[in-house]
Amino acid sequence: TGDKVLRETVLPGAILTRVAKSHIRVGTFQYFAHNGDIEALETLYKYTKKRHYDDAKSITDFLSRVINAQCDLVTNWLCIGFIHGVMNTDNCSIAGETIDYGPCAFLDKYSASKVFSSIDTHGRYAYSAQADVIVWNMAQLANALLPIVKNNIEVLNEFNELIQKMPSQIRSLWLKKFGKKIGITKPTSEDLKLINGFLNGLASRNEDFTISFRKLIEEPDYFKSVDADWYNAWESRTSDEPDPFSVMASVNPNLIPRNHQIEFAISSALNSNFEPFHRLNVALKLPYEKNSKFSDLELSPTDKEEVVKTFCGT
Repeated sequence: TGDKVLRETVLPGAILTRVAKSHIRVGTFQYFAHNGDIEALETLYKYTKKRHYDDAKSITDFLSRVINAQCDLVTNWLCIGFIHGVMNTDNCSIAGETIDYGPCAFLDKYSASKVFSSIDTHGRYAYSAQADVIVWNMAQLANALLPIVKNNIEVLNEFNELIQKMPSQIRSLWLKKFGKKIGITKPTSEDLKLINGFLNGLASRNEDFTISFRKLIEEPDYFKSVDADWYNAWESRTSDEPDPFSVMASVNPNLIPRNHQIEFAISSALNSNFEPFHRLNVALKLPYEKNSKFSDLELSPTDKEEVVKTFCGT
């Protein structure tokens, strides 16, 4: 635009158009509830229900649909190592889409407690904390809807039950999705040890999250060399699967928006070179496919390239 914008430093201004099903957030409901504008709150609820969850039969069903969308979204984040960075309620889409992810990042080396956002000084939105935060966000939505249901004890109990069930709902989805990441199509609770064993191994060996899951497809013998007990248990468990490697290939991306590649695209653009951005944009359209033209984009960062913090401008 030619204007300057103050972020962590002074940066060149630009206009970014964000496209989503809507920009209605949990915070939108909280705003009217906090101000005691019940008429506006009811109007917002009816509008949002019609726009996003038109077949919801009641306000409890509406809340249930929103919760389902959030649980699915956050477990999808966890599966690809995505860290949103600012999961406050005003950045939480009622439609269950990923929005307002300014200081977001993707895991390089696996760490459950990994934080990138420069403003997340206490790890509130760390990788593994995201599941807990979405439960809290949905509790705030339920609270914001209370003025509509007034003192209907039955509905209050239904709301409470939905929130109380969220942790187990998330765990169930996480198990289902991470089971597929190691080639198990219908995982049970007994497979948790196998999944967690894989992740714990990555953490202890300081290994890359995305590359390691792809390596399990392309070089499984590597894991036999570093953890024979885990490998033997995994090989035994997947022996009854018709095609575990195809299952894994369908859910484990070959390419992610690597933090250091994003930073390179940004720094290049600031110097009027948009080629790295356009190249990255093309490559990421097919993240599950191998393409030798983009093999450099698959690599983990070197120590010098590693991004430690991300910002709202990221």
